[in-house]
Amino acid sequence: MTDKIRNLSITFGTGDGEDYTFVAQFKVRGNGDELIGFYYQDKKTATWLLLKSQNDILLPDGSSYHCLRETFIARGSEDANRIISLTLSNLQLQMDTDSFGKVIDCTGFMSIPIWTGIFVTIILAVIVIWGLTMIVDIRTMDHFDDPKSKTIAISAQE
Repeated sequence: MTDKIRNLSITFGTGDGEDYTFVAQFKVRGNGDELIGFYYQDKKTATWLLLKSQNDILLPDGSSYHCLRETFIARGSEDANRIISLTLSNLQLQMDTDSFGKVIDCTGFMSIPIWTGIFVTIILAVIVIWGLTMIVDIRTMDHFDDPKSKTIAISAQE
């Protein structure tokens, strides 16, 4: 069985009159679509380059994919040091619909700031617990007190 492919052509214009055309390629799956990447024709070499994302971009039926910043990267065909990238801000994709459905965001549930907050909280909790155990273990110096004699009383008056 061959995979069904959908293509979407997007042209971006620049202020200097030059246009860049990208072809988004989607693979149709049983439960939705998957964005393979963007094809870009390199004007220097006239070859097509595939710009891929580091994330898997899945578009389940009835849901849309959203990301605040998604970057697609490809290396030049002849010059391996040349990197071509496409960064899309506030990207939202959904197939076969007139309006966006339930949104699946690219940011995971546990982002870096959340992990940092949990880590700092654990460190502070360990320090506080250690300090409380030190305070609880403080013992008064009653080794030199004689239980049969009168107790020593120190007044705070000057």
